[in-house]
Amino acid sequence: GNPEEALEFHLSAMQKRGNLLGEGHPSMAELHNNMGTTFAASGDYKSASLQLRKALEIAESALPDDHPRVGDALSNLGAVEFAQGKSTVALGLFQRALGIVEKSQGADHPDVALTLFNIGSVQMALEEFEKALLMLERAASIQRSQKGEPHKLAQYQFAQAQALDLCGHSPEKVQELAVEALAIFEELPAYSAEASEVREWLAGGE
Repeated sequence: GNPEEALEFHLSAMQKRGNLLGEGHPSMAELHNNMGTTFAASGDYKSASLQLRKALEIAESALPDDHPRVGDALSNLGAVEFAQGKSTVALGLFQRALGIVEKSQGADHPDVALTLFNIGSVQMALEEFEKALLMLERAASIQRSQKGEPHKLAQYQFAQAQALDLCGHSPEKVQELAVEALAIFEELPAYSAEASEVREWLAGGE
């Protein structure tokens, strides 16, 4: 939808609910989170960060430390900080989120795989390739055991292949993972750009 319309909707809902329940009510965290993710989608990371920090502040003060909403706020804020190049800050947020998601959802939940992928992506940016590889291997393993969302498996496998390559490990395994990821992307018309990226990466390594 239109980001401006979405922001107006969230702002209106926030004002009404804030007047009714008070700014510190747990449901306000969800509204600040929605505002933050809408700002992020439009590329306004500074405004997104302010809203997501408010969401996290409310969630942490109004809910148990391991509540899924706290984990969501940490993950969303981590993504915005990473998009702004604040990799070390993002890593800390994602690592905190992982502990919450594992506890609330179970160790093999797709949300755990996504959080591991986020951690691995930040570690790649920080050139901590061996650490990233461990996270990405586990993310791909969890996603492989799930039904649905094949694009995520392809995404995680391609990232794992890149980490494996940068670590200088097993060229055969690198090739195998990347080719499998490419085959998945090629079956999904919406992911033609990702397929092209993998294809170009494979061609560059030949």
